[in-house]
Amino acid sequence: MGDQESLETLMKRYVGGEATAFDALYARTSRRVFSYQMMMTGDRTRAEDLCQTTFLKLHRARGGWIAGSPVMPWLMAIARNVFLDNARKRGRARVKVTASGDLPDQVDQKSLRGPTTGLRDAIDKAINALPPRQREAFILTRHSSLSPRQAARVLGISETAVKLRVFRAHQALRAALGAYQTN
Repeated sequence: MGDQESLETLMKRYVGGEATAFDALYARTSRRVFSYQMMMTGDRTRAEDLCQTTFLKLHRARGGWIAGSPVMPWLMAIARNVFLDNARKRGRARVKVTASGDLPDQVDQKSLRGPTTGLRDAIDKAINALPPRQREAFILTRHSSLSPRQAARVLGISETAVKLRVFRAHQALRAALGAYQTN
């Protein structure tokens, strides 16, 4: 039953006290959470720590999950909050957050990587160069596979705002990667 079971069913079982349901939930979602943290931080060790913190917070907040509501947007909202909390604590965070907890429109240019070698490095650098709000919307929808509606819930903005941020991110990525386009 494990892999066929929905995340919502697993979460309901976990909230009900079944520890094995957590194991299945972790196995099915941890890669996406880690991948999100990795894309946001660019640091494997930090991403691993943030991933573990995300699941610790999920454990602590499991009683607040509303039965039947989608698990992934809720889990990704926890992951985002963990990232933002960590970024606030770090003096030299790659992404500086404002006092309200929002991501600023401009990326810290000193935090960008050096010269690229190859397409993969060029893609990574182009994604890192996106304004943080665009980058986060892009990562949630294109990399973490959330729908614009789910990403809007995570980010606390409208679905239209998510779509606009992703559209602008696509435009910026096309411009940045123009040299790699084929005819």
